[in-house]
Formats: sequence, C-alpha cells, structure tokens
Amino acid sequence: MSKLFRVSLSCIQSCQRLASKKVMKSPKFSESKAYQGVDKFIMNEKHNNQLADASYYDSRSYRNTVLLSFLFSELVLCIYLVFLRGENEFDKIFSTPVYVLSSNFERSTIRHNINKARANGEDTKLLEESLAYVDIKEAAAKARFEKLK
Repeated sequence: MSKLFRVSLSCIQSCQRLASKKVMKSPKFSESKAYQGVDKFIMNEKHNNQLADASYYDSRSYRNTVLLSFLFSELVLCIYLVFLRGENEFDKIFSTPVYVLSSNFERSTIRHNINKARANGEDTKLLEESLAYVDIKEAAAKARFEKLK
C-alpha cells in the first residue's frame, strides 16, 4: 500500500512540475523574422526591418500599372485568336449553319436508336420514317436560313 502511495505521489509531483513550466507562446507571423524578409541562408547580413509600403498598393500609379497590364494581356490574346492561331475543328463547327448541326445530331440519335431496336428485335419502321423526316426538316430549315440571309 505504501509503495502504491509513493508511486502515485511521485506521479503527482512530476505532473505538478510539468504544469508549473511556462509555456512559450508562438509569435504571430506578422511579428516574425520571415515576415520581415530575413533570409535563413544568409545569416551575416542585416535583415531589413522595413515592412512593405502599403500606401503604394493604394496609389493611382499602381492601379494604372495593373490596368495597363490587364489591357495588354487582353490585346495579346485577341491578336493571337484573330491572326496567329490556325484553323481547327472548333472553327469548322462554329462556321457550320445551325440547321446542319441540329439535323446531324438528330440523325445520329435516331440511328443509335435504330441499332438498339434492331439488337432488341423490335420494329424500326417508325424510327426509319422519322429519319427520313429529318431530311425534310433540314431542307425546310435551310430554306428559312437562306431567306433570312
């Protein structure tokens, strides 16, 4: 019993010693040397205690610089898209009239449904008639499109 008492007493005393140690509070980043620009590899040089001048980022010249940079980037992008870029499949899609794209999509959908119906052994007569009707719709849309031009 006395041995248990001694062990528990020593455990309590060691816990008290640990609790009585002062806990170091970690500094804020804005107060640290890293925030102030100290290089950890060059220890002999004096570190710069000056923080960045926040008034520069609020100034008119900074805003003008940012605006000019943005406008120049947009100009370069437009020049690339209009003059320097070669033709690709997206240009062909965008230059194709809408009635051709919609009818081609409708045809491919109906053909897929016909193949699926044939695989299931169903009747495809109605689907084949709707496929023929797509040609008529395309001709009507083409006439309407040519009339608008």
